[in-house]
Amino acid sequence: MLNFAQQLFGSDTNKEFTMFDSFYEHPDLLFLDATVQLTRLTTSLDDYLGQDVIQLLIRTDPRMCNLASIRFISFSCFFLIQFSLYFIIQF
Repeated sequence: MLNFAQQLFGSDTNKEFTMFDSFYEHPDLLFLDATVQLTRLTTSLDDYLGQDVIQLLIRTDPRMCNLASIRFISFSCFFLIQFSLYFIIQF
């Protein structure tokens, strides 16, 4: 989709609107104003970013934090229920 938009609104194709230039006093709105064109990656995004960046994204992803919290809470509730049932059966 961005590739198609680049064909219509790239730097030299449309003078009324361009993807890579900002209007008025707001620089770098969607892309850096210095951007000339988009380039297709020849490798996977994981290879392009590298494992360090991928691990950082995983560690800072709030969805992962929430997922870990949900798993911990679920495990804690399960353990509490099991312990309670064991305690009730014993007495």
